Amino acid sequence: MIRKETSSCLNVTPDSCISYVGSEGSRLDIKSDDSVGRVLDIILNKLEALTVDADVIGGITSLQDEIKQIQASSVITQSKLYGLVGGNISSCAATVTNRNLNYYIAQIDTGVTFTYSVEDMINSLPEGISVQSVSVIGSANVTSSGSTLVNSTKKVGGFTIPMSNLPASIQFRVKLSSTCGVLELYKDVSVTTATLPNDYIGTMQVIDTTSTGVSELTQDKYNELLASKLTLLESRLDSMGSFSDKTEVQALEIKELQEKSVQETTVLVDGKDTSLQASVTDLVAKNASLQSNLDLLKNSNESLKAAIVGLGGKV
Repeated sequence: MIRKETSSCLNVTPDSCISYVGSEGSRLDIKSDDSVGRVLDIILNKLEALTVDADVIGGITSLQDEIKQIQASSVITQSKLYGLVGGNISSCAATVTNRNLNYYIAQIDTGVTFTYSVEDMINSLPEGISVQSVSVIGSANVTSSGSTLVNSTKKVGGFTIPMSNLPASIQFRVKLSSTCGVLELYKDVSVTTATLPNDYIGTMQVIDTTSTGVSELTQDKYNELLASKLTLLESRLDSMGSFSDKTEVQALEIKELQEKSVQETTVLVDGKDTSLQASVTDLVAKNASLQSNLDLLKNSNESLKAAIVGLGGKV
């Protein structure tokens, strides 16, 4: 910076001859006893450095406006995907967050009734995805000419599985059309004589025939993948919690039935039904006789082993 000396004043004292005796400023490198001229030079240079050209300010303002208008669909994310995309799940299939199959199993005298519904799942499909077809095929796991129990295309239905056809397998397939291609949801349900009567929620898996490769993933797609995974995990946790609660209730009911059965048997054996008491006594005697025979057989087996060894044989 060039300072211009003035000559309009009388008895002018140059600022280089005036000492600064104020506080020292470490950031500005101003020290006591510096000349006032040096102090002014430091301050003015600092102010000039802080002055920004108007064009620069305008450019920064324009850039800020553009940043505010950036959409997630135009931002390419470089985040690690980990398990969000892979296997049979693509970013297109990730938009189908509700994949719940609802079904109910009830026992009847001749077997079990099986009712199902995929209506809630279909009604919650996102925009751009529609149902192509629904297939429900129930098969008895027996070798017979009439092993097919049901072959339906209904979203909601039910049928009876005779006891002679258990165990049975029910295959659910739902084909979906999307802008990416065809998606297929599937779930196989097994019903046996040991299956407890209950309301069940099963998560359908995805067969994605669209391209599962991800070369560029925009921020909005990444957000959809993340939301999809969280929704599926939440659904599975809710399903597990519901099933656990119902199983606990059923376990208590079974325990109560067992205790009631023991009490009723005790009452009968205590004298109200002599024939049952006689049967129990007879079973106890037969069990003791059987145990005695087993002991004899065991002793005979040991004796036979000893005889074989004595003859130089090996056991």
